[in-house]
Amino acid sequence: RAAAAAAQSVATRHAFPAMSQRARMTQIALAFAQDDATAAKQLRAFVDDERQRLADAATTYDLSAHTHLTTAAVLALRNDERALAQRVLDDLQPAVAGSGYFSLEHPFIAAQCELSIDVDPGKAGDCLQRMASDRAYFQTRVAVLRAQRAAGDDTAALAAAIDLAGHRDRAVAEWLGEYANQGMNLIAADDATVVAAELAHAEGDAARARSLLSPLIAAWGKADADLPLVRRARALDALLTDDDEDRQVRLGDDVRLDGGALRTDRIL
Repeated sequence: RAAAAAAQSVATRHAFPAMSQRARMTQIALAFAQDDATAAKQLRAFVDDERQRLADAATTYDLSAHTHLTTAAVLALRNDERALAQRVLDDLQPAVAGSGYFSLEHPFIAAQCELSIDVDPGKAGDCLQRMASDRAYFQTRVAVLRAQRAAGDDTAALAAAIDLAGHRDRAVAEWLGEYANQGMNLIAADDATVVAAELAHAEGDAARARSLLSPLIAAWGKADADLPLVRRARALDALLTDDDEDRQVRLGDDVRLDGGALRTDRIL
């Protein structure tokens, strides 16, 4: 978060408004990830500023506000600011629809699809699946995972989460609005790692859950120990440890020597 703030300061000082706003958007995404009580207020102020830049785009020829506002809508709808998300998408509709730019239209349509997850996850999932391709942006793939989880399709969600967690390279390298979503993508990749571990554990696959979770916990170390995502990861890790210890106790109860042969009374 400090790095994003420093980037915004440099960009503002040298009058690079698009770069400054990208850094500001990353700070807001991090604020939501940290459960910062001011995050929604920051997002609303950001949207107001970007709406002005959107209005000026006809003369500045700077289309970065289109991307920034679409991302702002996604942040809003994922953080209980549905009305704000709808307003932003309504504002963007005339500027983006039919523009002919994949980089503008694809994220916008994906956000429209995602907006209906809370109302009809099946419909939202179908809408998002129609957008699936090698060109689909990282946040579109995140939206697919959200729709699958909302629809209760844990098998598909596990596969999607593993795919997202395994492609941090895609999260970093995605060239959308000059890496506008890089910070948000990396947060989503880590979240997908924890989601995948949680789903694997729910399926009874503790080994897979631990293999997914251990690298993330090691990578975070003691940094941001109170981050909600890290708390979730550590809580699951503790649960896996408890399960292991309980299994060892039960194994000790069930295994006995009988005539020199090792027997188990039941399969664990």
